[in-house]
Formats: sequence, C-alpha cells, structure tokens
Amino acid sequence: MHASRRNTLRRVAIAALLVVVWLGWPVGSLIYRSVHQPPRPKPRAVPSVQVPTKPAKLGWTVGQARAAIAADRVSRLPGAPAVLDEKRIGAALAHTKTRVIALPFAGVEQYKAYDKQVDKLADGLTGHAKVVLVTGLTVRIEPDGGGVGPSTMSEIRQILTTRDMTEMVLTGIDGKSRNGDGPRVLPDAPAELVDTVAAALTARRVYTAPGLPTVTATKQWNDITDGPALRLVTLPPGPPDNLAHQLAARLPGKLIVVVRGQWTDLAGPDPGPQSAAVNGYYGQYFEQTAKWGPAPANIGLLVAEYYGKARANAAVVEHPDRAADPLPIVVTWLPWIFAGTVGVLLLGTLALRWRLVGRRRQRRRTEAARRARLRARVAGTAARLAYVSGFADGADDLLARAAERYRTARDLMATDGDTATAAEALDAADEYLERAATLLSVPASPAAEEPA
Repeated sequence: MHASRRNTLRRVAIAALLVVVWLGWPVGSLIYRSVHQPPRPKPRAVPSVQVPTKPAKLGWTVGQARAAIAADRVSRLPGAPAVLDEKRIGAALAHTKTRVIALPFAGVEQYKAYDKQVDKLADGLTGHAKVVLVTGLTVRIEPDGGGVGPSTMSEIRQILTTRDMTEMVLTGIDGKSRNGDGPRVLPDAPAELVDTVAAALTARRVYTAPGLPTVTATKQWNDITDGPALRLVTLPPGPPDNLAHQLAARLPGKLIVVVRGQWTDLAGPDPGPQSAAVNGYYGQYFEQTAKWGPAPANIGLLVAEYYGKARANAAVVEHPDRAADPLPIVVTWLPWIFAGTVGVLLLGTLALRWRLVGRRRQRRRTEAARRARLRARVAGTAARLAYVSGFADGADDLLARAAERYRTARDLMATDGDTATAAEALDAADEYLERAATLLSVPASPAAEEPA
C-alpha cells in the first residue's frame, strides 16, 4: 500500500476514534444519569393571569396642571393618589418660589402618553425656582429633571400601603434626606377584620374590600404545582399590619396574598421564597408600580408568580445524599471537560493552520506583485537598450554588458527564476546603459529626449 494512502487511513481512524470518544462519553453520562438519578422536581409558577381592566384616557390636561400650579403652592388634580400633609409642606414652601402638584396614576396602557404629557408640562414651567411633580407615588423635580425615591424596602412598603408622600416631597423641596421607614414590628390587624376575611376565603378564593373593583375571574388561576393554593385579598390603602400572617394561621397550607394599596404581603408555607418574591418584585418594579398604579389584584398575582419561581429554584437544589456521592459528579462533568479540551485542541489546530495558509497566500501575492514589477522593468530596459544602441559607436563594450545583463533578467522572468538575481541583473543593465548614454552624450531613454 502506498505510504500516502496509509497516512490518510491513519488520520481517518484517529479522527473517528476522537469522534466516538467525544460523543460516546457524554451520551453514556446522560444514560447513566437517567438510570441512576431520577429527574428533579420542577414546580410550575402561578401564571400571570391578570384581572381584565378597561383602558382609560388621561383624566387631566397640561392646561389644568399649569393653572393649578399658578393658583396654589400645593395643588392636586382629580384622581391624584398621593396623601400630602399640606401644613408641613406649606411651611417648607414659605418664602420660596417652589410649587408642588400631585398628578394621578399613569395607568398601565397609557403610560407613554402620560410621560409625554408630563414632559410637556415640565417644559412649559416658568417663573418658579422649582416644581415638585408627584406622578402617582413617585417624585420628579423640575427643571433639573431629578427625582426622589425610597432607599429601603421598608420605605417602599410604607409608601405603597399608605400612599403618604409627605417625606418624599419635603426632601424634594429642601434636598434633606429623611427617614420614611415604617414600623419595624407590624401590629396585628383588628380581630373583626381577620374574622371577616378568613370566613370569605374559606368560601371562595378571593376577598375584595368594599369599594374596590370585584375580582370574579378566579377559575382561570392555576395553583402552584405541589404547593399551597392561592388566596387573594385586596384592601384599600392604610397602615401596614400583620393581616397576612394572621390569615395564614387561620388557613393552614394556603398561600395568603394580601394587597393593601399597591403593596403585597405573602404568608403561608415556605417563608423564604415568600420574602424573595416580595423583595424581588418590588426591587425591580417599584417605579412602574408606584407610577402606573396597576390593579391591586394584578400586583398580587405577579408577586405570587415571583413566589412560584423562587419555590421552583429552591426545589431544584441537589439533595445532600446525592451530592455526597462523587460518582455522579465525575460522570456528569468529566466527559464535558474532556470534550471541551478536545474541542479547544481541534479549534487551535484549525486556527493555526488557517493562519499559516493565510501567510502563504500573502507571500504568494507579494511574490506575484514583485514579478509583475520586474517584468515591467525588463520591458523598459529593453526599450532603453534599443534606443541607446541606435546612436554612433563608441560605447560598444558597455552596451554589450548591458545586453548580457538584460538577457539574464529576461530569461529568469520567462522561466519564473529567482527574482533577486533578476533584479540585480536589471540594476547592472540600467547602470551600463546610463554610463553608455553619458559617454555618447545622448538621453538614457526615449522619454528623456527633449523635443525639437
């Protein structure tokens, strides 16, 4: 068998062996895990089933807002949710040109139009050193475009439950930081309220306080798989209390979701995921919740969904007895480490080969360009040799040497010979032609001849 054919077969065999080992080991690992390691539980989260809400138009105009600002130092438009202590705010505004106005919630569907309208209002404010715009339950300061927001989860809870924006507005007026935290220990809710809500949740899945939109589409909610059944309570704004945990004690095994204002409390099994859900949702979406004012039931469902995700993440943690056995870890990760190593080696080899091919290609291009330039020089030298040879004798020896060097360069270019030798021959031929032209007192080339 020919040597090149044997080398080719050897390379094919090595490549096939690498492919078998590379793919066979991970496949064997997956088979082992499927046999010896049962699948881990993955509870599903409560879907984001929202209570239908009717789209509404903005209930105020820029003209109304400007008129209210001009009329009073502290003003509010109809529907503004913020609770303001006008006595304290008025005292802070004394002897200043600062104005405060409270605006309604933006709404979930029309928040873009709301933002454009607020920007238009801010652009037209003149004659005041500062205007504090309370947009829903957020604070915006004009004309610098800054804002004031809560710095702790306790402040967020206090704002969203009570809707009291006095401390935030005072900070916006004078720039001094204030502590807006609520109580560290929540008081118990009145026993009468606990009895009423517990009785309602025993009979159905939701309790809505009088005066709030009734939630009826509860059949489309799916409880968390392998988890507690969802019970939803919506209450008007008010001081935070311990109602959720009191209801959880009355309804064991249930996930109690209490929405007061725009704040949600969770209670029931798994307190760890509950805290993670509340902190995760409001840490990420406080601005939208406080400014848009979504329906309380929808806020509760979203926080419940966060709880489901936190519960699912906790459920996939590996069991201690499984973690103590090193064999599954070795069988799981070592094949992929091996596969990654082989992949890096193959990619490195291909990259090196590609680099070498690129260098060779560049050298070929450079050599081709050099040969083209030398061929052009050969043609030019031939023309100069013929031109100088046409004059009277007297430089035959120089012309003979130039002709010999020219033929050497021409033959090398015709046979793809050494370019360096050809270049040296052309340089010598050009030198002899220059000397011959000087001796004959004629131009060295036709182009250098002066017109008559």
